[in-house]
Amino acid sequence: MCSIAPSHEALRNGYKQALARAAEQLAPGTITNYFSHFNHFWPHCTEGIITSRAINAWRKELGEEGSYRLGHIRGFIQQWRDWGFGGIEENAVLLLDSFSIPGYYSGHPVRIACPYTGPYTRQEYQAIAKWVQSAWREGEISLIEAALLSFFMDTGRRLEEPAKLRACDLQLESCQAAEDQQFSRKRIRLHQAKGRLGLYRDPNRIIDLSISDETYDLLANVARQTRTRLEAHWDFSIPPSLAKDLPVFVVTERMTRYDPPSNAAEAAALIQKTPERYHTTRASLDGIIRCAGQRCDAVSERTGERMLITTHRFRRTLGTVLAQNGYNAYEIAEIMGHATIDYVMVYVENTAEAFDRYEEKMAGTFETLLRSFRGELIERERSDAQNQPYVHSLRGDNQPEEAGRCGSLSQCHRGWYTCYSCVKFRPYVDADHKSALMHVKLEYERTVAMGYQDSMLTGLEATIFAIEEVIRTIDALHEKLHHG
Repeated sequence: MCSIAPSHEALRNGYKQALARAAEQLAPGTITNYFSHFNHFWPHCTEGIITSRAINAWRKELGEEGSYRLGHIRGFIQQWRDWGFGGIEENAVLLLDSFSIPGYYSGHPVRIACPYTGPYTRQEYQAIAKWVQSAWREGEISLIEAALLSFFMDTGRRLEEPAKLRACDLQLESCQAAEDQQFSRKRIRLHQAKGRLGLYRDPNRIIDLSISDETYDLLANVARQTRTRLEAHWDFSIPPSLAKDLPVFVVTERMTRYDPPSNAAEAAALIQKTPERYHTTRASLDGIIRCAGQRCDAVSERTGERMLITTHRFRRTLGTVLAQNGYNAYEIAEIMGHATIDYVMVYVENTAEAFDRYEEKMAGTFETLLRSFRGELIERERSDAQNQPYVHSLRGDNQPEEAGRCGSLSQCHRGWYTCYSCVKFRPYVDADHKSALMHVKLEYERTVAMGYQDSMLTGLEATIFAIEEVIRTIDALHEKLHHG
C-alpha cells in the first residue's frame, strides 16, 4: 500500500474502499495502474484529503507528456466521490471535471457497460423515471430536485448549463400538427459549458433543445418560485422585463450575499454588469443531485442494488442511445457539446449487437413498476371522494372535465396526464379516460417527431400503460355489473 501518514486515516480508508469497489468491476491490470499512479500522486496530498491544490501541483509536475497519469485516475476519483467514500474535497472533483486531459477511463464504464457507473439500460432508466415521478408526488423530493433530475434525464447535459439558465431560456413554440391541430412545442435554450471567450453566457455557445412537457413545467415552476423569493428579499415587485433575466436556479447564499437593489432598474444594471450575480453554482447543483439520488430506491436488476444516480451516468446514457439510433461521432459530439470526437468514439465503437442481446435479456423486468394504478376507482358522489383535497382535470375542448381525485396531496405543478401514473390518484368510474389516452398517445407521437429517442419517452409510455390499466379495470367492472 502507498505511504500515507497515520494522521490521514480518512483518506487512507476512503482510498481502500474505493479501490476495493473498483476491483469488483474492473480488470486487475486497471487496478494495478491506479495503484501505480496514486503512488506518484500521494506526496502532493499533504492536507489529509485530495484537494484542488494537490491536483494542480501534480499536474504541474507531470507536464503535458505525463498528464495521461492524471487522465487515468480522474474518472476513478469522480466515482470515489459518487460512491460516498471520504477523503476528497468537493472542489477537487469539480476541478478535475473542468480539465481537458488525455485518459481512457472516462470511456471505460461505457465500454464494459458497467452496472454501477456506466449508462443505464432502458429498464433502469424507466425505473428511475418512475421513482422521480412518484417521489415528487409523495413529497420525498423537492420541486428543485424533481426539476433537475427531469432535466438531466431529458437532456444529458453538463452541470454548468442549468446553472446558467434564465427564465427567458424556457420557450414555447407554436406548431401545426396533422388535421390543423395546434400545439406548443416546449424548448430550452442552453448556454453551453466550456465557452471559448470566458463569458458566463457566451452568445456563440448556445444550443436549442426540445424538452418534455413535464420537464418544462417543472423548470417553469422553479423560475416562478425564484422570482417570488427574490421579490421577498428585494422588497419590490419584479416587472416582466426584469423577470425574464432572472436565473431559474438561485441559492440563498448568493441571494443574501449582496445588499438588495432598491428598484428594478438598479437590479437590471447589476445583472448586466455581473451576469452570474444571482445564479447558483455548479457545485450547488451537483450537491442537490447527489442528495436526491441517495434517496432513490430504484433497484438495478443487474446488481440487485439501489442504483447510483449521477449526471455522468445520464450523459453516458444519452451518448449510448444516440449511437444505437444511428448518429455518427460528429453528430453525437455536437449534440453533447464536445469540441472534438475524441470523447464520443467510445459510443460508436461499442457494438449495437451486444447491447441488443442484453436488452432482450432484460426486457420486461420493470414493466410492472410502470403500472402505478392500484385498482382503486371512485364515484363522484361518494362523500369520501369529495373529501379528497384536489380535483385532477382532463383537458377538454370547452372546459376541463374532472378525471378523479388525489389520494392525499395538494396541487403539484405536474401535467394532468401524469396523475394516472401516480400512486395517489383515484380515477372516477365515469370520466372520459379514453379521450385522455388518445391525447397522451398524440403527445407521444409529437415527442417522437420532435426527435426524442427511446429512453426519452419513458414518462409518456408509463402514462399510457397506466391509463390503459384504468380503462381495462373500468370495462371489467361494467362487464361484471352487466352480468351480475
